[in-house]
Amino acid sequence: MYALQNPVFDTDIPELRLSGINGYSILGDRITLNIGEIANHRSFGNLSGTLSVELWALNQVYQGGGFSGIPLAGVVIGELHGQHAIGPASWDLAFQEPGEGYWQLTLMLREWNGMAYETRDFVNFAAPYSPVKTAVRQATNNVIEVSFIEYKHAEASDNQSGRFIENDYFVQAQAFKPAAAELLLLGNCGYDVQNGRIRLNVGEIANRRGADNISGTLALELWALDQAYQGGHFDGYAVAGIRVGELVGRQGLRELSLETEFCEPPVGRWHLSLMLREWNGVAYETRDCINFAVPYTVAPKPVAVRKESDNVINVQFGDTKKSPVTPVEPVALAGAEQASRASINQATLDELGALKGVPKKTVENIVAAQPFASFDDLSNVKGVGPKLLKLLRELFAL
Repeated sequence: MYALQNPVFDTDIPELRLSGINGYSILGDRITLNIGEIANHRSFGNLSGTLSVELWALNQVYQGGGFSGIPLAGVVIGELHGQHAIGPASWDLAFQEPGEGYWQLTLMLREWNGMAYETRDFVNFAAPYSPVKTAVRQATNNVIEVSFIEYKHAEASDNQSGRFIENDYFVQAQAFKPAAAELLLLGNCGYDVQNGRIRLNVGEIANRRGADNISGTLALELWALDQAYQGGHFDGYAVAGIRVGELVGRQGLRELSLETEFCEPPVGRWHLSLMLREWNGVAYETRDCINFAVPYTVAPKPVAVRKESDNVINVQFGDTKKSPVTPVEPVALAGAEQASRASINQATLDELGALKGVPKKTVENIVAAQPFASFDDLSNVKGVGPKLLKLLRELFAL
């Protein structure tokens, strides 16, 4: 572990910028840096110096100028022409854990000036970072203590440039989840609640069973519990749920962003747990989960009652104990749901190429054979077998 003292430079140059969704995720001694966009707003003909993206742990929020801290990760990305941009981009890098304590993390875009790197733009992550323990299996209750990724959203004014920044990012936090199973939630997972609707974001749902396996109907459910979920049976309030269908073994569904109705739990302070559940023919069973570290608090909501006699409004606070929503049930896809899915006849190379385990040549064959009168016609495409055909039926409409 080491710290570096950096010299003070004039940081009034705003032409090189970080924008969009920027963040990071940490797993063991590796870190993934995610950049929305790096843009060179200088004039045409300009060529920047060599650029690097660096994540630093500092004792206080960075406000520009000189600083001292611990470099956690960095990557050199080369030069960038004026009026050009790159992104979104993601790099898997070696990660250097800082010492014990609470650190302010800053993602910096830096440019080589011929003698040293100068900071051109930066993003301060609002939640402090504290080193966490390595995952440890507790044999007594089959629970693994883990680090997981939690979605956050921050709005702040950049003290360097004066620009107002809205930044989405992912924070590593310590919590509990069941011991590793064959059906897994992986990557960046989180949620965003707005106006009675919720968007569930999942990096990947993976089926690690054999290639000949087809899972039961899977559902993503967000539950409000009295305490962090540690496996087994539980009591709570289902605040959101959405069915994602069956999943073939050795396959995964990646970068999911699913919107559904949000049913707010009763007044109180709740632990939210995102569960991956599988239908076993009788009921849903929890296969994997993520416990979000930040509690969800519901404040009392006043109910106004007007008394005609004295024209006074009395305020009362309601209380309810009834679960606001029931878990999803496995049913055949309805026509309305099929309409909401992308058409296989309009699927692009990029969309089909994102399916895990599907060869590039098969993707090209599918696109070349469009349009299809029915899904059965897909079986005539070279490379499309029964398992892939079943997956395409689940993910696409005609």
